[in-house]
Amino acid sequence: MAATRYILTLVLFLVTCFSSLGISGCSPDDSLPAYDTLMVLFGDPHVHTCLSDGDESPDYALRYARDVTKLDWCVLTDHSEWMDESVYEYYRTVPQKYDDPGNFCVFFGWEYTDFPENNHRNLYSLESDLPILPSNQAISDTPSLLYEALSAYDVISVPHHPMTQSREPWWVHHNEEIETSVEIYSKWGLSLHIENERSLYNANGTNAIYNALSVEQLQYGFLAGSDTHISRPGSNLREQRRPLIYSKSGLTAVWAPEFTSEAIFEAIKNGRTYAVTGTRVLLEFTVNDSPMGDEIISDTAPMIEFQVTSQVPLTRVGIYRITDQEVLLLRSYSTNTLVFSGSHVDDSFSGSAGYFLWVDLENTDMAICSPVFVDVPVEESNESDLL
Repeated sequence: MAATRYILTLVLFLVTCFSSLGISGCSPDDSLPAYDTLMVLFGDPHVHTCLSDGDESPDYALRYARDVTKLDWCVLTDHSEWMDESVYEYYRTVPQKYDDPGNFCVFFGWEYTDFPENNHRNLYSLESDLPILPSNQAISDTPSLLYEALSAYDVISVPHHPMTQSREPWWVHHNEEIETSVEIYSKWGLSLHIENERSLYNANGTNAIYNALSVEQLQYGFLAGSDTHISRPGSNLREQRRPLIYSKSGLTAVWAPEFTSEAIFEAIKNGRTYAVTGTRVLLEFTVNDSPMGDEIISDTAPMIEFQVTSQVPLTRVGIYRITDQEVLLLRSYSTNTLVFSGSHVDDSFSGSAGYFLWVDLENTDMAICSPVFVDVPVEESNESDLL
């Protein structure tokens, strides 16, 4: 599939890549230069099975992801608090059983579930010997202690449905080495801000991701998953578990240089990701020619460019800017087309900022990309001035 990037025209892309199941592995040949050597791969990083509080077996869930919803990758995230040591040993063998580079990728994961504080985290690693640490042990009874216990491992931790009611903000335990992304959408709802069409049940607006980005000035990439408890990754079936109230599955698209678990893992770590709520939109976004997830330096007005391709008509494309004061809609485009591209220079740029793209579709689905964070150069002091 990756080879299609180099040989397909845009017309052939629309004909051959679009289907009711998505556009995985494809990109039009007039893509933005930052994405020329990358492919887009869609996956579900938040899946439960009967080993914790899901309905079906791990084999069922992964075969469903591979054969039914045709995902490119998937991660099982059963609750560490539900499993005992005997289950752990089996659970560790599952990713290797299904990981098939170039066709379907699986790597190791589990969920840390601290119910009193709602400190829910999904942990991902390429290392299957990663300790599975529950929140009810002294060594890991807070995310900060959990991160300390896992410091010797290459691991990603992702807060999920973060805007739920809790006794402390979810970012209190932020660790920039481990906690590089946040889950902005699942079947629980959207956690970016309080006023949206898919708000979380029992949402707390002060825990909105917008506050972490602007008020706390933290830097996160964006993921989405299903949080399926019927063990059907990527499906849009309604689940009868309240308050899991939305049917549309969240998916994470990664821009990776190759179709392997290692490349997907690194893409997540580096923010080369965007979130979709069902429809598999192709989204390219750059600031000063740097792709989503980058942190760059600029002493001039940033140049923002994007291209969006979808099998469902696009209705709105919005460029957003993050500062230490607000998350601002910088520019909005109304459209009714399957392919839309544009550029914008932020002449009002005056210092540190982040930029991301939010796309709305005719069927009410969304696609939201990880930000590019821009800082101004640090002024070097003149040693003679100090004498």
